[in-house]
Amino acid sequence: MSDTHVNGGKFGEKHMIAAFERIVADVLKMDPLPARVVSLGDISYSSGAVEDYRKFAELLKPITDAGVVFAASAMGNHDKRSSFAEVFPDLAAKTVVPGWIVSIVDAGAVDLLVLDTLWAKDGPGSAYGVLNYEKENRAQFDYIAGNLENWPKPVFVCAHHPIAEINWNGGTFLVAQMCGSKNVVGFLHGHRHRWSPDWVNRDWCSNAIVRTLGIPSGGVWGDIGYALLKTESGKATVRLVSHGFWFKNSTPESDRQRDLWRVIETDTRDTTCTFPMPQAARGSSSTSSHAGAEPSCSRTMMC
Repeated sequence: MSDTHVNGGKFGEKHMIAAFERIVADVLKMDPLPARVVSLGDISYSSGAVEDYRKFAELLKPITDAGVVFAASAMGNHDKRSSFAEVFPDLAAKTVVPGWIVSIVDAGAVDLLVLDTLWAKDGPGSAYGVLNYEKENRAQFDYIAGNLENWPKPVFVCAHHPIAEINWNGGTFLVAQMCGSKNVVGFLHGHRHRWSPDWVNRDWCSNAIVRTLGIPSGGVWGDIGYALLKTESGKATVRLVSHGFWFKNSTPESDRQRDLWRVIETDTRDTTCTFPMPQAARGSSSTSSHAGAEPSCSRTMMC
C-alpha cells in the first residue's frame, strides 16, 4: 500500500482509513506473519503534517505489536522529512545519506535500498521526483555511484517515484547504475497508484535491462491493496493482494465506467511479478530473524 495518504486531522477520509484497517486485518491473519513492512512513500495525505504520521503509526500499531517491524519508508512528494523524523526518529537516524532519508533494509536473501526522491529540502515538493533537490546537492548521487555497482548481495532499489518521473537526469543516472551492478534484482516504486510491471533499459544500443514494478495505493484511488515480497532460492516474487479498483469522487463519467473498474480489478487479482536472482546468488536460501517465519523464505510487506 504505497500511497496511503493518511489524514490525521478530524476530516480524515473514512474510506482510506477503512482500507488501511482492512490491510491490517489481512496481515494479522497471515501465518507466518511478514517479517517487516516497507512503505514506498506518500504516507501523508497531502502536506506532510505530523498528525498524518502519528495516525499512520496508530493504524500500523496492531501489526507492529504482533512483531512485524516497520523497517523503512521512501519519501514521496506529499511527505515531509522533518515530520516523518519526529514520529519515526529511529528510522530517520539510520539514513546512510545525511540530509536525506535513505535506508538499507536487510530482508534476508536480499537488501532493499530505499531512496529519497522528494523534490524539496523539507517537502512536500513537486509531483516529480529527484535524487538531488538542489542541482549542487549530489550526496545521494555520490552514495549510489560509490556503492551500488559492488553491492555485496542481491538488492532491490526502491523509491516513491518511477524512473520516468525522476528529473534532472536522475532517472537516466539510476538506470545506468542499476544496469552496471551485478547484484541489482529490480526496481520497486509507488506514486502512480497502480500495479504496473515494466522494465527499463540503459539505452537503445544496449540489451541491459532492469525489471520494475509499481505498487498499488493503500486506499486512495486506482489499484487498491498492497504487495508481498517473498524470496526463495533463485528468485524473488512480488504478489499483489488486491482490494479493488476505485475512484471515490463519484461523477457521471465514473458511474459509466464502473464495469471497466471491475474488469481491471479482476484482471489484476492474485497476480505476481517474478524477479530472477543474480546468478551469483542462486542456490542460496534467505533467512529471517522474525519469529515464526519459514526457514526457507523471507516475506516483506510492501505498503
